[in-house]
Amino acid sequence: MPIVTGNVFDLRSLPMPNAVPNVIFHLEPVTNVTAAGSGKGNVYPTTEYPVVPESSGAFQVNLTATSGFHFDSWYDVELVWNTPAGTLRDRTLRIKVPSGGPHNLGDLIDRTSGGGGSANPMVWWFGLDPPPSGATIWNYLDPDDPDRETGPHPNFIIGDIITDWWEA
Repeated sequence: MPIVTGNVFDLRSLPMPNAVPNVIFHLEPVTNVTAAGSGKGNVYPTTEYPVVPESSGAFQVNLTATSGFHFDSWYDVELVWNTPAGTLRDRTLRIKVPSGGPHNLGDLIDRTSGGGGSANPMVWWFGLDPPPSGATIWNYLDPDDPDRETGPHPNFIIGDIITDWWEA
């Protein structure tokens, strides 16, 4: 399995002072897991590869090469920032991993247009307070009390997914 290295502080995300995010590599599409040419012993990799970076932000992870699958495959790279105010889930990068390696994450970002590996920016904020950026989808809930029924904002109901909160 190829090694992929990188640093979370080199990735596009909202700045979160004093917080180092976890990184999760999601193999997509999840139904496309049969390796080409593997015959009877088909390879079925896990669909998530979680990574806990060092305090400097550096990390490395062994990933299954996407070049060995029958159909187009890629990894969605998700940064998960946990803060006292809420959790930001930034899943805006996609990579394709060739065999060999090691590879630097920045060199693997899929910049093609159209098709399965094209960009699909989606940034989610989970919490009771508004996200730090207006271009963020807000899931209005209390991460510390999932059963909570009311929150501090009377215009919203716990569990709402709010895409235009900066206009409310």
